Amino acid sequence: MESQLCEVCTEIPFQDIHDGILLGTEIWEIGTLEQLRQRTNCPLCRLLVETTDDEKVYTRFTPHEAYRITLKWYGPSKYFATNVSASTTQIVLMTGRQRLGLEVTDEYIDISRIRSWIDKCASSGSDHNSDRYLSICPPPQLRVLNDAYVESFRVIDVHSHCIVKAPINSTYVTLSYVWGTGPKCFLLQDNKDELMRPNGLARYWNTIPLTIKDAIKLVRKLGLQYLWVDSLCLVQDDGEDMKRGISVMDDIYEQSLFTLVASGGGGTSSGLPGISQPRKASQIMGEVLPGIRLLVSHEMDALLRQTPYDKRAWTYQEYVLARRKLVFVNNMVYFQCQNATWSEDSLDGDSTRNMETMLYVARTEYDFMNTFSIFTIYLFYYSPRDMTYQSDGLNAMAGLCRRLAERDRCGLLQGIPVSSFDLYLVFQPVNGRVKRREGFPSWSWAGWIGPLQYRTFDPEDANGWLRDNTWIIWYKRSVSGVVSPVWDPDENGFDSANTDVVGYRERRSFQLGDICTTHTTPSPDLAPKTANRPYPMLQFWTIAAFYTISKSELDEGLEDSRYDVYDMCQQFCGFLLTDGARRDFESGRVVELIMLSEEEEVGDGMYASRFDRDEIKQNGGLYWGLYIEWEDGVAERRGICQVYKTALERSVEPGPVWKEIILG
Repeated sequence: MESQLCEVCTEIPFQDIHDGILLGTEIWEIGTLEQLRQRTNCPLCRLLVETTDDEKVYTRFTPHEAYRITLKWYGPSKYFATNVSASTTQIVLMTGRQRLGLEVTDEYIDISRIRSWIDKCASSGSDHNSDRYLSICPPPQLRVLNDAYVESFRVIDVHSHCIVKAPINSTYVTLSYVWGTGPKCFLLQDNKDELMRPNGLARYWNTIPLTIKDAIKLVRKLGLQYLWVDSLCLVQDDGEDMKRGISVMDDIYEQSLFTLVASGGGGTSSGLPGISQPRKASQIMGEVLPGIRLLVSHEMDALLRQTPYDKRAWTYQEYVLARRKLVFVNNMVYFQCQNATWSEDSLDGDSTRNMETMLYVARTEYDFMNTFSIFTIYLFYYSPRDMTYQSDGLNAMAGLCRRLAERDRCGLLQGIPVSSFDLYLVFQPVNGRVKRREGFPSWSWAGWIGPLQYRTFDPEDANGWLRDNTWIIWYKRSVSGVVSPVWDPDENGFDSANTDVVGYRERRSFQLGDICTTHTTPSPDLAPKTANRPYPMLQFWTIAAFYTISKSELDEGLEDSRYDVYDMCQQFCGFLLTDGARRDFESGRVVELIMLSEEEEVGDGMYASRFDRDEIKQNGGLYWGLYIEWEDGVAERRGICQVYKTALERSVEPGPVWKEIILG
């Protein structure tokens, strides 16, 4: 097909851009999507149509055919972008002084190029590390993983072709992948001795998945010796060995030289494209003028979001905690550290700053986000993911949770940092799509399957919010019935003088008219039926009240889960969002709500449109609360609510009451 720019596209000064003359920012209107489709002879229009239709392009929205497409040149950054594609997709030059893009033609990976990326990142004297971000991208720490685990820390020796105990302070690579289906080889108690003899992998080679075999081959080609793979380095039928390994999973991934990320859709049978099997890179390119070529370039994270790897629970923690990642996606290779990203389709001298990952990693030197703010990001991305065994719901996030607790110098209770416990109790289901996860309490995010999110919150005022808006003294009741405080500031060396650390300091009492609210210690004589609950329950005193509910009129697709709350005068006073399966309650049903904390005004969340901000002020603000149901003396969360503070004294019979709650 003969290619020639259409009349519209000839107005774009490609030659000046190519020669480095146009360094500013300019924008051109190309036409409607329908018009672009009709200009089949124009190479730029064809490229823009292909880019818009490409499933790998992360678009802001799905444009209709009459939508007008614009193209913008960002001179300082040397790339084009359309008004349809998200910022993760850029159109770059492959020729000229503004050249950034490369065509990937090799069927096999260039090992020397990968080695150069690793060397650039690991070298403390390079330009890469010569700025203020040095502290977050150092060479791997040379320290023992864990005194209790180091004796059983195993790796694959890719030269001796067997599993070995890792030498102390050894350099190793980790593999992050989707197990999938198909034949697998596991380290078991019966084959452990054999697999740990020199060349012990040979007998099992045909049962080892291709992804793992390719990882072994790649590590060897890179001149490295050790590889850590969960299925071959943890004894899969030894509960104690698995428990020890999971307890230090965060250290294992963070301290590796880098993590190999295999995003293939076929699980472990997909292999690493370009290692043992040839690959063909998927790229959108076009020559708009003789000698002037354009390439559509995608950010690595955007490509990963469309793979099975991004849908699995275990891979999230592995990905976030890895200091460096060598990612196989879209039949290409990317290398990413905490500071920059390199890719096969880009010139090596033009790595991009990796700001997104910097936000996601919880390390104590990051003072621009508090622990709760970081956790809200973690849970938002983790909770929708799938897992084969729901009993892994907490384990697959354990390393990240432990890091956050260490950051605030406190312990954890069912995945919640205890120094600011109230903050973590007001999670909400996204679009109502959650159900109970057995084996975990309803009051923890771990007790729910499906996407969750937290309320809008000002991270700069976390300590003030805990001081002024909470009152509950939390206790935990063990399976055996032993009751102890949830929060012990002396247990983990909490630094109350350091206001950068989020946590309880001063506490206030709850006041409501003539109701006595002084009783906050747990009653010793309560004996709920807890034998079948394998987790600790909460025991505490707070205010409980009853209200009537009716289906909400909000038309946001969640009518089955959302209810308006009414007081004894049948005046609207709040909302209720039920958790779990559909709850088709009749209008006028009476529900029990327990109050957890206060809020001065509604945030920008799911229910902001239902509240009038002036009425919130007139009613003294809002309470956050839980809708609970009781069984055998134990309450369970069944929904989350917000109600006007003044409505507490207008609740239906038996009225507000200071009450002891055991929450499972």
